[in-house]
Amino acid sequence: MDINVNVRYEALLDNLLMKYPCFYFLKSQNLKHSDRRKWHLKSEDRLIYCLQVIFIGKTGYGKSTTVNHILGQEIFESSDIESCTRECQSAMFQIHESTDLYYFSLADLPGIGESIALDKKYIELYSEFLEFSDTVVYLLRADQRDLAVDQETFRRLFATKKQRDKVIIAVNSVDKIEPINRSQPFKPSQAQLENANKKMKIISDCFGISEDKILYYSATEEYNLDSLMTAIAQNLKARIDKWA
Repeated sequence: MDINVNVRYEALLDNLLMKYPCFYFLKSQNLKHSDRRKWHLKSEDRLIYCLQVIFIGKTGYGKSTTVNHILGQEIFESSDIESCTRECQSAMFQIHESTDLYYFSLADLPGIGESIALDKKYIELYSEFLEFSDTVVYLLRADQRDLAVDQETFRRLFATKKQRDKVIIAVNSVDKIEPINRSQPFKPSQAQLENANKKMKIISDCFGISEDKILYYSATEEYNLDSLMTAIAQNLKARIDKWA
C-alpha cells in the first residue's frame, strides 16, 4: 500500500504491553509477506508489514484524544470543536526487537461531518484503509442523539459480514451522559449506566450490529479504556487465521 502516513510515534511493542498486556499474543506472530500487509511509507522510503487498527468517525468525537490517552502522551493534535486531522496519523509498535519489518499500528483518520465535499473524500479514504486493516474502531458519542450521518457512513462502509467482522463501535464520553456525575475518579452512577445501556440498544438497532460489538468509555476520564483495548485485542486475535 503506497500511502502518506504521518508516523507520529514509534516504539517497541513492549512499551504498549506494560500498560495493555492483552496484546502479548502478538509477540508470537509474524505477519506474512503479502500485499495486504505491505506498506511503503513514502515519507521514509521504508517497506514494512503492518497489522493495522484504525479509528474513524465524526469530527470532535475524540479519536485523537482516545489514542493519546491510550499512549499516555499528547502525540496527536486534538480538539472537541474542529478537526485537527487531515491525514492518516499513526502510532507504530515494532513487534519484534530483532527486526524492524513487522509492526502493530494504531491509526487516526480524518473525521467526517464537516462538509459534504470532505465527507466524500474521507469516506473514500476510509474504504481504502478498510482493505488493509484488521480492526476498525468506529467512534460515537454517548451525549449525541443525531445518528443520521453515522448511520449512512456505517451502511456504506460495512455492507458485508466480512467488513462488519472488523468493526467495534466505541461510544465515547459516557461521563457526559445524563444525569451528569462529577465523581473523581469518574465512575458512572447507576442511572448513567442504565442510560448508557439504553443507548447501546438504540445503536445496536440503528446500525444492525450486535450489542457485544459495542462498548462505552470515556477517553478524558480514562474510564473503560482497558475494556476498549481488550476488545481490540480480542477482535485481532479472532482474525489471526486471516492474516494472509
